[in-house]
Amino acid sequence: MAGLGRAVMIESDSDTTLVEAALMSSLLPRARPDTIGYFRVLSWGEGADPKLAFMRGTSKFSPSGFAHVPFDAHVGMTVEEAEHLYALGQEEEIWDRIIDRFQTYCEGKDFVMVSGARITTRGALGAPGSSVFYAKLAQALNLPMLLVHDMANTLTDTVHAHHDADADRGARAAAP
Repeated sequence: MAGLGRAVMIESDSDTTLVEAALMSSLLPRARPDTIGYFRVLSWGEGADPKLAFMRGTSKFSPSGFAHVPFDAHVGMTVEEAEHLYALGQEEEIWDRIIDRFQTYCEGKDFVMVSGARITTRGALGAPGSSVFYAKLAQALNLPMLLVHDMANTLTDTVHAHHDADADRGARAAAP
């Protein structure tokens, strides 16, 4: 896996399932499928995490997908656990658990894709699921981070905002 390192973290403001699947597929010629892993920093839980369910069920990534590995082994902690600990001010416990679980998961793997779950707004600095949270975690784990930005949504949001502003100005100008 020369040049790639042992892991990479994906951070995005949109769904990255297809980007992650494409990156994982590109690794297959370079590594045995059973030495490639997928780790979810935060998960909504078994049965409620479509991205992890997709990755676990894709047989292309290993002979039986990642389904032979227990769901919990792929996860740092659930969103519910992280939100609870954060509300109690126990941020160190969040970090410790995620890092310990990640290190355990990586044993015997040539490469691990690390994926988060956006659960807070960008303004909630440091809260689990925020960009700051993932940047600090990538730094703590010494992982490169691949940023994926959805320009289509950004442009659509910008166009709608300008359209709404123009409509407001037109309505005010027409008012007596």
